[in-house]
Amino acid sequence: MTRCAIDEAACQGHALCVFEADSLFRIRESSGKAELLVDDIPDDQIAALYRARGACPERAIEVIEP
Repeated sequence: MTRCAIDEAACQGHALCVFEADSLFRIRESSGKAELLVDDIPDDQIAALYRARGACPERAIEVIEP
């Protein structure tokens, strides 16, 4: 299954990932940085994951293919 990693040092909390894939990401209140909501990306959410990765101005989202 496809997975994802967030570079927390690079993330600036713009929340563009949330706008693109709110079922996969949220912004943590404690840090203001993105958090992944699932470990394995469902097949029907892979396109949204790629949109979120492309929308991130800091390039903090990494897609990990099997």
